[in-house]
Amino acid sequence: MIEIRELEGGIRVVVDEIPGANSVAIGYFVGSGSRDEPEELAGASHLMEHMAFKGTDELDAKQVALILDSHGGESNAVTGKEFTAFYARVLPDAVGEVTPLMAGLIGEPALREEDLESERKVVEEEILAHFDDPGDLAGEVFCQALFPGHPLGRDVLGTQESVGAISSAELKGFVSTNYCKRNIVFSAAGAITMDEILAALGTSESLKPGAQRAARTAPEEDPERLAVLEHSSSQAQILVGYRAFPRRSQERWPLLIADQVLGGGQSSRLFSVVREQHGLAYSVYSDTLLFEDTGIWSASAGTSPEQGQKTYALMLEVLASLRGGGISDEEVERAKRSIITATRLGADDVSSRMGACAQAVLTGLPPLSVDEACAKVDAVTRMDVARVIDNIMEGPMVTTVVGPFETSQVEDWLD
Repeated sequence: MIEIRELEGGIRVVVDEIPGANSVAIGYFVGSGSRDEPEELAGASHLMEHMAFKGTDELDAKQVALILDSHGGESNAVTGKEFTAFYARVLPDAVGEVTPLMAGLIGEPALREEDLESERKVVEEEILAHFDDPGDLAGEVFCQALFPGHPLGRDVLGTQESVGAISSAELKGFVSTNYCKRNIVFSAAGAITMDEILAALGTSESLKPGAQRAARTAPEEDPERLAVLEHSSSQAQILVGYRAFPRRSQERWPLLIADQVLGGGQSSRLFSVVREQHGLAYSVYSDTLLFEDTGIWSASAGTSPEQGQKTYALMLEVLASLRGGGISDEEVERAKRSIITATRLGADDVSSRMGACAQAVLTGLPPLSVDEACAKVDAVTRMDVARVIDNIMEGPMVTTVVGPFETSQVEDWLD
């Protein structure tokens, strides 16, 4: 059973009570991410993800770690382009202590200058590791090309220069503006009731009232058709894709199925053609990522540089084969069954349920029960999927290649 309440100050609370669960997942989801940062503070959200666990004025990092570890379970945080989440999975009797502790970490973080100095170095190491991963780089370069000149095109980590320049005062200002009750959803799922969560939250004094975050602007510039990053890697990372629908669009349900058919499993077209028939890639798949005002549908493969052009040509053939109603009833039904099965299996994971409810409420959508989500998938027809595929592929396609190539070499692939 899912319940939603809005408390004083505007914080929204969503609880998915799951009878029979042994644990509880809780999370504070802040409705601000890397796209909400001014360019000079690029990476601030991710830096705050790190700094929150450094403690408050009353608790230092070691004390915070001791409290969390004393309850066992798990705690972590994650930064996205449109949200930052701080979450934990614990036993029910720990919720009363861990919930206000985490509220203090994000509502009243100490953000000590000495902690910031050391954590900047940690983040800079993370950025360097990112540069050593061609797959990560391909995703970053792809987003830059798909959303040129827009914050959605920036990586959530920021740059070494931007992170190194963020001061304690600037980070405090960013937190003060974005980490307010009106911009926060608290989500819980598992062996817990709404009344028990409200008791744990109390008055949420650590979280401050504030105005709604600044309105976002949609990408306006047309995508760049080709982006190549020369990189001395042993593989070529190829990523092609399109802009897709916003998260609130009902077309997201047919898109789920189109994505499953394209590259969502071992029977998908990309896997069957690129890997099974031609043996050109170990990793080949497709993916969707939906935002407030736009989205991404992409296909990716990693292959040896000498097979790059052939792999790229096969990826385009597979994409083209989907157009004009080129998807079968059998593929649609198989994809629906796969998604429904994954959804029902995911119902056993309280953390997954907690995150799904939080993201729905952040987006302004009603959180769906497992049965409701499965019914949405099951209602999709082959014509729905065909319509979505043709609609997306009418837009410009972006090609990104990361590997030992110059741009002119990849341009020859496009001829």
